[in-house]
Amino acid sequence: MHPGAGSFDQLHALDYLVYAYLQEGRDASARHVLEEMTAMTAVDDQQPAAAYSFAAAPQRYALERHDWKASAALEVGPAWFEWKRHPQFEAVGHYGRAIGAARAGEVAVARQEIAVLAALQAKVPQAKDYDWSSAVAAQRETAEAVLAFAEGHHAEALRALSAAADHEDAAGKHAISPGPLLPARELLGDLLLETGANAEALAAYEGRCALLRTVSIAWPGRRARRSVAAMR
Repeated sequence: MHPGAGSFDQLHALDYLVYAYLQEGRDASARHVLEEMTAMTAVDDQQPAAAYSFAAAPQRYALERHDWKASAALEVGPAWFEWKRHPQFEAVGHYGRAIGAARAGEVAVARQEIAVLAALQAKVPQAKDYDWSSAVAAQRETAEAVLAFAEGHHAEALRALSAAADHEDAAGKHAISPGPLLPARELLGDLLLETGANAEALAAYEGRCALLRTVSIAWPGRRARRSVAAMR
């Protein structure tokens, strides 16, 4: 490979590494991995693992740290990647932008990103091993609920977000991903806390933790674990 080129399996490993560093609170290490990914100018095979990793890792870094404005501003990249081949993974980047914008109060941007998610969902090809269309639908529903909360429709938003979390849980996880960028049930806990519903928030956080104890997937977000520990 020429200088600056990377491999799809390298990208896959780097995305998992970003996730792991963030869960340990090693943000500087996660940022260094992102810089390695950003420096790539080509990849040996523009296949699904490469697409997912490029879309997910930068958003994972912003969302896990609740840097909403950074998340809303992140463009899906790199620009040289053939995103049209992978609408289900391009959607990951737009989901992050929608959540970031809604949480930052940029409702017009959030609404625009939700429309992009709906358009991408319609383009998702069928796959034998996983229902990516359902996964994108759960992302869109989550973003819609968080936007509704930002617009002041709290009761409606919390009901919708609970349903979106159920949808996300039912969709499960593909091996290409260490876990959702920011789990819907964790978001539900965050928003419940903001309304003062502490007991319900604790139940949401514990629900996420319980789910991950029953299946072989990644740990819940570090903020969720800390919130559970602090509230007990």
